[in-house]
Amino acid sequence: YQWWTHSLQDVTLEHSGDHMAKEQMLKDPSMTIKRHYLRLMCNLGKKGRCTQAFRAAEEMKRRGVVMDVSCYAALIEAALQVSSIDLALETFRQMRTELGKNTTLPEETHNEFISACGFANQWEHAVDLLRDLRSKHVVPQTSAYFSVVRSCCRCRQYPMALQMLKEMEMHSQSHYQAAQELRLELVEVLPNGHWKTWERSRAQDHPLTTWESKNDSHGAN
Repeated sequence: YQWWTHSLQDVTLEHSGDHMAKEQMLKDPSMTIKRHYLRLMCNLGKKGRCTQAFRAAEEMKRRGVVMDVSCYAALIEAALQVSSIDLALETFRQMRTELGKNTTLPEETHNEFISACGFANQWEHAVDLLRDLRSKHVVPQTSAYFSVVRSCCRCRQYPMALQMLKEMEMHSQSHYQAAQELRLELVEVLPNGHWKTWERSRAQDHPLTTWESKNDSHGAN
């Protein structure tokens, strides 16, 4: 892919009206190369050409350019595009090894990753990724919670599903209301009659009133 990045670099330099940007690109060629390879990896990933995206990353590294979070995110998205969860997880672990254990993906990519693990019934990885996102003080999207809870139910991890619902309820009114929809689904699969009765009554609460009163009492404590 070197021919592609070289030609793109020439076009960028030729048509860039920002003289300072031109000087920066000429002073730091690795930055320019990374930018063009990143665009290439993103485009290949969106087209479902996962193998080529990873080859482009390897070629970029051979040229002495260091991978950053954006590059790893592009590779993970490429893997998710072809439903290769194991490859995405391996790439995520490699990113943490290379860039540090506290390195985080862009929020949108992280939420997509959680949902993909849930759809693939890899509930443990989905829960770990969701908790990892929460540890960074970022609220997971409702779609991510939906995927995790449903995955736990399909794998008969009912206590974990209930725990995820309780966590979900604490975030916001919209999260609470979405949790009630999930609770109605959960009623149909819970194995214990007492749980079913309890969950049915929970799901029939008025979401707005319950969420507000819950948070008011929580604040008072």
